Amino acid sequence: MNERPLDLRLGAWNLRVILRKEEGAERVEVDGVSMVLRDAGRRDGRWLLEIEGQRIPVRFLRQGDTVWVQTGGRIYPVRMRVPTEAAQENQRRDPLIRSPMTGKVIRVPVRPGDRVEEGEVVVTVEAMKMEYHLEAPFDAVVEEVHAREGDLVDQDQVLVRLRPVKEAHEATD
Repeated sequence: MNERPLDLRLGAWNLRVILRKEEGAERVEVDGVSMVLRDAGRRDGRWLLEIEGQRIPVRFLRQGDTVWVQTGGRIYPVRMRVPTEAAQENQRRDPLIRSPMTGKVIRVPVRPGDRVEEGEVVVTVEAMKMEYHLEAPFDAVVEEVHAREGDLVDQDQVLVRLRPVKEAHEATD
């Protein structure tokens, strides 16, 4: 049986999660409470979470060290407390800022050519009455902006493309 322990942060809570691969499902144990997660057979990130005989539909989208979880009409960002080296490296390298959910762009404070610092908000999306402030994962220059305020966007749609500052300097030399 393949087992993976994870330490996650959900708001103010620190959780110990253990994932166990089973035939056709994942067994998820959160602080000692066991659940079964089954693929709903769709390619849009939908799964069924079985807890004490109840089936709860959920959707997941991973973005860097954050997994956005949608269930019961609400969206929860779950962050890995100590991201793996691979997750940190992928997040540092990914120049594409994508929408975590289907929603509406409410703010785009950057334009092509702007320099942004790591952690600076480059676009804000509203979905299900929540705002998602999407940040630059590294110091960069904005290469392309694919969204405007008021645009309706799909989950995982590319909104902004960045170029790391180092690469941007090399391209102009």
